[in-house]
Amino acid sequence: MSRQHRLAGDGPAALKHIPYDPARNVTPIGLIAAVPSAIVVALDGPICSPAELVVRARSGNVKFGSTGIGTSSHVKLELLNRAAGVQILHASYRGSADLIAADLARWARVAKEAGIQAE
Repeated sequence: MSRQHRLAGDGPAALKHIPYDPARNVTPIGLIAAVPSAIVVALDGPICSPAELVVRARSGNVKFGSTGIGTSSHVKLELLNRAAGVQILHASYRGSADLIAADLARWARVAKEAGIQAE
């Protein structure tokens, strides 16, 4: 059986009732692929580091674009919010093309992209 990490890691956190216990019913035996990701910001924008992102988020009005609700970019945003104790506004787009257009239009101040798109 091949599956994404979401079934074991995110499933119990995202769903109240799942028909399995990932700790007892499945075990990973190997990694098939890994997808790097990056937080991207405008070069001439006010945010230049992760620390500045957190400071701006604490003062409010930081918008984070993702490739959709429940996607890895959305989940990573929520993990960042929890870890930093902030609430960055989530803006969900219908995939990478819409997210990149929002980045270029400067609506979303911060975005999470797959590594190949961020290069």
